[in-house]
Amino acid sequence: MERAEEIINAGLRIAAKGGLLAVSLSEVARQLECSHGTVAYHFKTVANLRRAISKAAVERKDEKVLPWLRAAGMKV
Repeated sequence: MERAEEIINAGLRIAAKGGLLAVSLSEVARQLECSHGTVAYHFKTVANLRRAISKAAVERKDEKVLPWLRAAGMKV
C-alpha cells in the first residue's frame, strides 16, 4: 500500500468517528505513528487531505463517513 493511501485510510477512520473536521495533519500523523511532515509531504494542507478523504469516501461508498459529508452540506 502506498503511503498516501495509508494516510487517506487513517483519515477515513478519524472522519468516521468525529467527522471531517476532526481530521488534521497532526492527528493523522499520530494515528500512523509518523511525522507531521510525512503527511504534509503528501497532501500539503489539511484542506487537500480532507478533499482526498471526501473523494475516497464517495468512491468507496463509505457509510461511516458519508453521513458526516451529507451533514456538512455535500451532495453525495
